[in-house]
Amino acid sequence: MQITEKEIEEALLLLSEAHQQLLDAGHYGVDLLVFRAIQLLRDCPPHRFKSINPPSLLLQS
Repeated sequence: MQITEKEIEEALLLLSEAHQQLLDAGHYGVDLLVFRAIQLLRDCPPHRFKSINPPSLLLQS
């Protein structure tokens, strides 16, 4: 399974929500890590994700 652009957008939405919840709870160190992950996903060109397979832990629900 390869990561699609739609999945990247969904991940960005989830990370944005998590970031806001961390800010609201006052977890300022952790929120910076989540914010950096958001930046990296936004800045990375979509074609770079074509060859990335998600870790197997993410596939388990």
